[in-house]
Amino acid sequence: MPERVFKSLIMILRELKDHYNSDSLPTVKYSITSRQHIMKDKKYVFQYHNQHINQFTLNSVIRFLTHGLIIQTEEGNQVILKTHLLRHAFATHMAQTEKLPIDIVRQLLHQKDESVTGYYAAPTQIQISDTIEDLQDNWLSYIDIHQGIQRSPEELKNAYDEYKEKVGTVSKVVGGICTIDAVCPTKMACMGCAAKVPQPEFKSEIEQYYNWAKDSKKHFEKHGLEVEAKKMKLAMKRAQLEIREIESMEEYIKDEAYEPKIQF
Repeated sequence: MPERVFKSLIMILRELKDHYNSDSLPTVKYSITSRQHIMKDKKYVFQYHNQHINQFTLNSVIRFLTHGLIIQTEEGNQVILKTHLLRHAFATHMAQTEKLPIDIVRQLLHQKDESVTGYYAAPTQIQISDTIEDLQDNWLSYIDIHQGIQRSPEELKNAYDEYKEKVGTVSKVVGGICTIDAVCPTKMACMGCAAKVPQPEFKSEIEQYYNWAKDSKKHFEKHGLEVEAKKMKLAMKRAQLEIREIESMEEYIKDEAYEPKIQF
C-alpha cells in the first residue's frame, strides 16, 4: 500500500490501543451479515467498542469528508458516494482500465461468485461510447468512406452562393471558403469539413497539405507511432477528396464556358 495510507493506519492503530488501553486489538465479529460467511473474526482496524464498523457508519464518514463537494458523472448526473459505489468503481477501474483478470478482481473484492464480479466490472456507457469513437476513427484510417460522399459541383456552388447571400463576407481557410458563421463545430479541423467549399484557385494549398501529411505519415511510421500515422493517413484521404471536388469543379467551369464553333 502507499506509504501515506500505511502511516494513517499506524495512527489509527495507536488511537485504538489507547481506546482499549491495551497493546493489541481485540478480535471482533464481522458486522455485515451478507458477508459474514466469508469474513472471519479478526482484529479489524475498522472497529470501535469491540464492534466492527458497518457500512452505514462508513457512509456517514464519507459524507462528512466530502461535505460541500459536488461530484458528478461525465454525463453530468450528481453522485452520492457510498461504500457500494466505491466498490463498484474500484472493480470497473481494475477490469476496464488496469485490465486485471476477473478472477483476480473477484479475490480482491472477496467475492464467492465470479458472475457477481462481472456485474461490478461492467463497462460504463461513457467507456462504450469512447470505444466506439476509437473504432470509427480506426475504420476511417483504412476505408475510404469519403469516396461515397464526394459533393457535386452544383452542390458546392449552391452552398457557396447561399452562404455569400446570407452572410456577405467570406472566411478564407486552407484550400477554400468556410460557410460556418457561428462557432466552429469541428474545432478548426477544416480539411475534409463538410462546411468548407474548396476553390480551384486554392488547389495548391490542399496539395501542399497532402504532401505534408504524406511526409508526416512516413516519419511517424519510421518511429513506430502507429496512431499518429493513421491520423495522417486519414488527413491524406480528406485532402484527396477535396482535390477531386476541385477537379470536378474545374471540369464544370470548362463545360459552362464552352462555346462550340459552328461552321456553315
